[in-house]
Amino acid sequence: EAAGQYLPKSMVIIPNDIRKLALSITRRCVSGLGGVGGFATLGFRGLVAYTMNPLSDLIGPYPTSAAFVTIAITHRGTELLSPGQYDPSIPLALANSAQIQSQLLAGGRAKEFCRNNMRIWKAQAELMKRSTGTTPWWPNINPPMDEMTYECDVNLGSPIDAECSRIEMDGSGSLSRTLETGPEEIRFLYSNTCFVAISAAIPVTISWVQIQAALETLRNFCLTRPFQPAQGGRAYHIPQGLMNKRVGKRQSQVTGLNALPPHVNLTLFQQIEAWIDQAAEIDSCTWKEVTSRRTVKVCV
Repeated sequence: EAAGQYLPKSMVIIPNDIRKLALSITRRCVSGLGGVGGFATLGFRGLVAYTMNPLSDLIGPYPTSAAFVTIAITHRGTELLSPGQYDPSIPLALANSAQIQSQLLAGGRAKEFCRNNMRIWKAQAELMKRSTGTTPWWPNINPPMDEMTYECDVNLGSPIDAECSRIEMDGSGSLSRTLETGPEEIRFLYSNTCFVAISAAIPVTISWVQIQAALETLRNFCLTRPFQPAQGGRAYHIPQGLMNKRVGKRQSQVTGLNALPPHVNLTLFQQIEAWIDQAAEIDSCTWKEVTSRRTVKVCV
């Protein structure tokens, strides 16, 4: 079966390759594990090569050159839920490739790119379910409205990543630390010229773990992209419906995909002028309305 976000009109497959992979699955899974089904991939290197290219957009769309083939042995027959599309082992394999490449690099932006790659694919795997899942391996181009949104904005300056990372480090080890904010109050965190503004459309309490997850993802997304200038950015969560599936999630499960609770937004920006006081910063802030079923204010 062909797998990938966009598939070519045709794919050439050598029959002997199918036989070899089917025999390998039979030996390892059916015979070796006492009747367990399994699948193998053919042409997976093309997808790995695409995701490891710093010029590729991991959010998609993925080209047909990144498509591959899966050979599966299962008792489900035609009811098989395409493992090449919906099995979490696909993003985990991409995460493993990124981790290996990261270990081979001494440092710099290329190494950070691989680490960010690894985090993206592990987070995607967390969203998927084996055998019964309907979430594909590629990150959603248009995520549901009850997911986090990250966006970069050149108007927010060029924060220095080393300074912004100190904000995260200041809270490391303080897992029980919380921060309260609401529609009438903006909370600021800063290190030299790197500032983080946190606000919410309703009164809410945020844990330090949630702040770290959102800030780390925003840094990776806007500050450390290879061959791209650093920019400030925003992370916000516009909920859909009255109930949200992320409420009550344990701190150990917090990732960049579900970092902030509904109605909360975090803005990362560079403060070039000397810091005066919080009230002056609030008064000089221009607000952009982000609207769906509810409204969240974002400082720009």
